[in-house]
Amino acid sequence: MIKMAEPIATSEIVFPGDRLSTEEEFLPARNVYVEDGIIYSAVFGKAIQQDGRMLVDGATRSIRKMKRGMFVLGKVVGVLKSVIFVEIENFSVGNDEYIAGKDGKVVLMSSRPPMHRGMHESHDRQRSEAKPAEMGDVILAKIIMEDKDIYTLSLRDNEAGVVYSTCENCGEKMQLDKDGNGLYCSACKRSAMRKVSTLYDKAKDIEELLKLNGNEHTE
Repeated sequence: MIKMAEPIATSEIVFPGDRLSTEEEFLPARNVYVEDGIIYSAVFGKAIQQDGRMLVDGATRSIRKMKRGMFVLGKVVGVLKSVIFVEIENFSVGNDEYIAGKDGKVVLMSSRPPMHRGMHESHDRQRSEAKPAEMGDVILAKIIMEDKDIYTLSLRDNEAGVVYSTCENCGEKMQLDKDGNGLYCSACKRSAMRKVSTLYDKAKDIEELLKLNGNEHTE
């Protein structure tokens, strides 16, 4: 059973993500989104209850939900052995605001060959340590699946991968290595293996990609 939420007062100022009411009490209207039967504000503005509908006034943009096939930008907030968790950022295309409404995950497929008799265990462990992205990295990824709780993301495209990273030792921004396949820190000379995007540290190109996929969704 859906847990009832206290409806927010009419004309109260709300922020993106504020809980407004439930679908049992009001129908969702403009500038809101629904998760698990709860209506949330998608923008900054005034919450309004009108003819049995809940809306937020004050935003000039249309609110759209991110879909399968779209590139998204996000920050890595968790790294486990077989999955990377990503906090997805909202983005704008013209008058449209694309809202994630939930986080994403990258499922890691093991590429290690089976351990043969006599293979040194520490060597095998070392090979398994490298991840396509690490905590704090900003990545581009493509949505390939979604359920009610999370998006499943892919890093297979050339544009997909890490687009910004800082050094774990000194905090300086990491640079592309000479081959463009890894990262290094010019301050402390630390190197790191990542799945690097072809758009690494190219903010304008990333913005153009997000604008393009806001109009064309590649399946």
